[in-house]
Amino acid sequence: MYLEALKKYIESIVATNKPESYEDLFRLSKGAFPDVVYDLVLSSDLGKNLKRKYLGFKVVNNVIPESNPTNYDWRFDHSTNKKLVSLIKKRRHKRIALFGTPSLFIALSKITNDVTLYDINEPLKSHFNHDERIVLVDINTFDFRDILPFDCIIIDPPWYLNYYKIWLKKANSILKMKGEIIVTLFQEMLRPKAKNELKAIKAFARKIGSIELEQNYVSYITPLFETELFNFKNIPCYGNWRVADLLVIRKERNSLLPAIRKFKKDNWTRLEIGTQTIAIDGNKSQGGKIKVRFPYKKNDSLIKSVSERDFVRREVNFMTSRNRGLIIAGCRKVISVLRLISDGVPTQNALKTARLSKAESDEFQKILDVIYI
Repeated sequence: MYLEALKKYIESIVATNKPESYEDLFRLSKGAFPDVVYDLVLSSDLGKNLKRKYLGFKVVNNVIPESNPTNYDWRFDHSTNKKLVSLIKKRRHKRIALFGTPSLFIALSKITNDVTLYDINEPLKSHFNHDERIVLVDINTFDFRDILPFDCIIIDPPWYLNYYKIWLKKANSILKMKGEIIVTLFQEMLRPKAKNELKAIKAFARKIGSIELEQNYVSYITPLFETELFNFKNIPCYGNWRVADLLVIRKERNSLLPAIRKFKKDNWTRLEIGTQTIAIDGNKSQGGKIKVRFPYKKNDSLIKSVSERDFVRREVNFMTSRNRGLIIAGCRKVISVLRLISDGVPTQNALKTARLSKAESDEFQKILDVIYI
């Protein structure tokens, strides 16, 4: 049903918009993932006039750590940040909070000091010289009581219904009356239930106040972990394909918002090794000796999806910002050694400090091989 609807939609945009490249088609596909769109195109004659458009080397933003898939970390591109800064100026918002939008924090910091970024990515602090305006929290479980209210809160939740509800509820709790929540919205072809989920999000938003929608307002930088996946699947997507709408909610009432199921606290430890962001789940296999298992046969560590619903993604407890994953035991030891390496201690010295056995050192080498692949 979903694939039939998506194919009809792709046929209509090929006929109407006449995209010149696969890149253009992916951006027009209302959130459908490029591998799904590409498969549909290959199985028909829809792609006969489409070109592979190589965009050359990308400019890498060294100010922010690499995105890790455990953070649901897609970042706004420069044009989106510029539009949002202009919107905030136009609406004369003074005190601003950001939920999970580090690239926008850079842009807004240039025009105001009264901006606070709430984010879960630990390496952010060192990249911003331990700026006190960056608060490291798990937004899903953080208690926002006793925080002075904001005029405007810009949020970019993970694209799943329950995350939208909890992030909107948290934002509403620290928003002034007549203030605004500005939230990104995925588009209707993202997955089979996306239309119904969008209706539910808008209904939830209306309990806070009035809403206005800006279509195709947001563009995202394609993170390296997604690029790795496209390269593996030979999908001709070299630029920034992901597009979202923007929902602006103006708070008009102090409604009691519906109860939402509780989230488990995020226990991933995030460290930076070289240029990569490494995440290790502290909930799984904490104690014991270091032991490494690959998620696929033939020591293959590349996770074949970026969705949290992927069954392999759910099993791994070690992820890199290049979409490599492992199932490891002895997480406590692994974290302690990686933290030393992250702090600049040479690898061999870190291994000696941790007093790993020969067998554990050999297992740890598998982890390093995946990081430096």
